[in-house]
Order: sequence, then structure tokens, then C-alpha cells
Amino acid sequence: MTEELFKEMLHDYNSGYGLDDLSSKFEFENQTIQKWFNKNGIKLIKSKARHFSKDEMDNIISDYKNGMRPYELSSKYNRNSGTIISKLKTIGIYEYYNHRFTDKEIESIEKYYIEGNWEMIKNDFPNISKSSIHTKMSKLGIPMSSFHWNEYDVELLKKYYCDMYGNINDLIALFNNKYTYSAITSKANKIGLKTREFWNEKELSILKDNYSNLTPDEMVFLLPKRNKKTIINKANSLNLKSKVVCDTEFSEEDILFIKNNLNIYTDNEIGNIINRSSSSINSLRYRLGLLKTYEKSSYNDLSEYVKRNNLEWKDLSMKNSNYKCVLTGKRFDDIHHIHSLNFILNETLCNLNINIKKDIKEYNEIELKNILSEFKKVQNNYPLGVCLSKNIHVLFHKLYGFGKNNAEQWNEFVYNYKNNLIDVA
Repeated sequence: MTEELFKEMLHDYNSGYGLDDLSSKFEFENQTIQKWFNKNGIKLIKSKARHFSKDEMDNIISDYKNGMRPYELSSKYNRNSGTIISKLKTIGIYEYYNHRFTDKEIESIEKYYIEGNWEMIKNDFPNISKSSIHTKMSKLGIPMSSFHWNEYDVELLKKYYCDMYGNINDLIALFNNKYTYSAITSKANKIGLKTREFWNEKELSILKDNYSNLTPDEMVFLLPKRNKKTIINKANSLNLKSKVVCDTEFSEEDILFIKNNLNIYTDNEIGNIINRSSSSINSLRYRLGLLKTYEKSSYNDLSEYVKRNNLEWKDLSMKNSNYKCVLTGKRFDDIHHIHSLNFILNETLCNLNINIKKDIKEYNEIELKNILSEFKKVQNNYPLGVCLSKNIHVLFHKLYGFGKNNAEQWNEFVYNYKNNLIDVA
């Protein structure tokens, strides 16, 4: 056991974890943990009370009332199921699943059950669980008209269940409150859908500490039990900002600092001062038109020059996109450079060792032809453009800015779009 791991274990112990809790979380034998604590002069208490916070208890109650069983709550909230049951009993909401129905109860429940009127059933029988009622009605052969699974609902379940498992309210809402949580999990088990593991505290800590600094692909290496889609979904549920978003968002103070110092410091120096990458500084400046003195020249005119004379690339890009938007499959309006045009132009000018002149008229015809020829050679080293509808193109640049765009941004955008992780409205 490393010192770093022991410090994390000690922190959990001081937060209320007992010996059994620590053994379960860190997968060490009790004796091994005791030895390390003894070595550091700490006497372990085998079972240590962990107080429920108000938020935790509110969430447990909400999940329980929506149908989550104690063993599922135990896994989700990293609590002993017996402790949870005891707490639910103390506050008077624990539902006993071995309820003995009287003839009068069955008669009263039946008329509402057939209609699927759970509101009235819950109002009249608040201490009987939905699962108990379903089981009893099923044994008596009493059907619920709205309870049977149709083909559409089954397909919906297959598509979303694994990623939404544990999000009680969202799962129930997915089927417009037609099924209880128990009914949903029961159906999922019958058709062989596997549930994901709940995120533990260590994983959540890793996600929160690194998501804004690493790409989802890099996060997979830190969270080997999680795939890219699961990581992005969890980050979104926690309102965490991705690395790409963080790199393109600036506060008013940051923007003011850049405006006041763009001719004093390099982009790299400004980035070091405000803790941003030089490419994100450069991208912001071009989006806002904050050009350094030496940039207020023919650069933008050169950009327009190569754009207007780039017909072969445009034709190949349209053909490669089947002459339609690659994401919507509908009519396209624009052709997007996956590798930003300003990257290609900068590389072109560097290869030719050409100084940027004040006015494009100062270039002679041979220089302009050489620039265009070299630009096309450099451009061929990168992917073709992609056809996009206007609203999709605008959405991309709204998220990632103009200039300094690259394949990593494009791939993330495509992934998020196809998995409904961005708002296209």
C-alpha cells in the first residue's frame, strides 16, 4: 500500500468510513488495513457511524419512493443496505414487501389498478409498495391496461437503459410514467440488458479533477472501467465543462487583459499569465478581431485569395460528402475546413519564408502563384472539407470558435452530435 493510497483511506475514515467500508472500497483485507493504521498510530473502529447529509437523505427518499430497492440504494450511495432500511423505517416510509392483502383492499385496489390510476392507489394505500400490488394483481390475473410492454417501449429500453440505470426519475419519465421503476428494471433483466456500475467517490473525484484539462479519450485511461460516452454523459450530468469548452471560454477580465497586452506579450506569454494555451489565445483574438500591429496587414486578403482559388478542393470535398450535409443528410450550405485554413496558410508562408506585407497589392503575380501552389500542397496533407448545413456550421463555431480549429474538435463535435449530447435547437 502506497502512502498516497493510505492518505486517501485516512481521509475516508475521518469522513465516517468504518473498517468494513474501507475494505469494500479499497479491496484490501481488514487485517492489512488495520496493520497500516496501527503502523501510523491510529486505532481503527470497526464500525463507524456515518451521518446522512440532508441532500443525501433527500435523494435516497426520492429514489426509494420511485421504486429503487435497498440493495440498489446501497450500491448507489455506498451505504450498507441494513443501515438504509433502518433509516427509512425511522422516518416512517419503509414499505414492507410481504404485505397481506385483505379482501376489502383487493376490491378497492382492483378498480384503480385496471385503469392504471396510481395516484388514487397511493392515496388510499400509502404504505403498500407498487411491487407488492403488481405481484398480487398478477397472481389474481387482474391486468393493467397500460402496463404491457409494446415493441416501441422495448426498443426505447434497449437504447437508453444501460446509460440511464440508477437515474430513477429520468427512466420513469422516459416512458411518460407508464411503468414503475421496478417494472422497468424487471423488464430489462428479462431481455438481458446489463446495468452499469454506479460511480464511486474515487471515480467522481478523478472526473471532477481532470475533465476540464483532458480530452474524453485521455480520461478513458484514467477511468478504465468507463467508456468515452459514459464519461461524457456523467460529466454533463455534473455540469462539468470539457477541455475544449474551457479553452474557448474567457471571462471579461481575461479579454480585457488580452486587449491591453496583445502588443506587449506573445500569445504564449499571455497564456501562461492567465493559464490558457497559446492556441486558445490566438483563436480568441481572431474571433474578436484583436490583431497585433504586425498582423494588421495583407494576411486577411491572402486568406480570401486562397479561398477564392481553391475550387478543386471544394469539388473534392463536396463529392466526398455526397453533396449533402454529413451530419443531417440534408442540403448543405457551407464547406467546413476540419484543419483550419489559418493553420494551413501559416504553414504555407513559413515554408516559403515569405514576410507578410502591408497590402496584398505589394505581392507580384509570381509570389501570389507560389503562395497558392504551396497552399494546395500543404492542404493535401490534411483531411478534405466536410459539407454542413448553415445551422450545423454555426453551431460548431459557436462551440469551438473561429480559427485554430482542428480534427480533435471536429471528432468531438461529431461524437456529441450523434449521441445527442449537444443542443441543436
